[in-house]
Amino acid sequence: MADINSDFRVISTLRYDPGLAKEINNQDPHLELAVAPFYLLTYHRGRLLDAVSDFHWDAAISRIQQTASAEKFAETLSAHLPDKSRPWRLRILLDHKGELTVEASPILSPLSSHIFIFPPQPSFSSLCAQNKDVIHWKLRLDTQPTEPSIFTKHKTTVRDVYNAARMRVNLPSVAAPVEVLMYNLNGEAMEGSITTVYFRRRVVDETYNSATVVDEWITPLLSCGGNSATTRRYALDTGICSEGVIRVDTLKSGEEVWLSNGVRGFMPAVLEL
Repeated sequence: MADINSDFRVISTLRYDPGLAKEINNQDPHLELAVAPFYLLTYHRGRLLDAVSDFHWDAAISRIQQTASAEKFAETLSAHLPDKSRPWRLRILLDHKGELTVEASPILSPLSSHIFIFPPQPSFSSLCAQNKDVIHWKLRLDTQPTEPSIFTKHKTTVRDVYNAARMRVNLPSVAAPVEVLMYNLNGEAMEGSITTVYFRRRVVDETYNSATVVDEWITPLLSCGGNSATTRRYALDTGICSEGVIRVDTLKSGEEVWLSNGVRGFMPAVLEL
């Protein structure tokens, strides 16, 4: 891995929003109130460190380790905010030399249009009832498989396979509430081009020495080829979902799914086949 071409950067993109502080429960062990305006900041720092470690970029590893806490990382990002009183999309880029760049773009969508913070004991099945203004998305199945690689394992500026998947299903701009579901050569769901995907499946629960069939929300295993996104990590940590293999030949047109990313949070979607 040490000799891999370094003409690219690793990325993590998040939402900065002063309104997020009002939504966080002080008792939530997965979120830090001190850096609340930076959505899931601790997860973003961890994601960047995982990526540069996999690429063996020593200077970049050192750069991230300099921000030893979420508060220090927040200070670094704050210097790139044109106006701290409004929401921003922050795109963090880190190269093999350890140079960190932050691009800030204004966000127009209100917090209420997506779901960012889970309530205690969350369930995807009830989130919409608690958030009436949430935007509903559409998810289209890709027309051909994508071969997993280290560039699908980590988010980088190497985006060719994602752009190709979007083009194959004629997606409009990334601002539109439409996404493509990518799958690997084995016919297993990976992820969306800009989102993590969650599916509801009937599974056997063998707790208490008895087998019971229950509904459970599943996100594809990382071994299927998708990346370890920040919202995916948050969802797993809160217990709202588990990991598993989702075969595309089991998908049904019209089924309810959920999507997530670090700028838009969590959003319901309908699968189109």
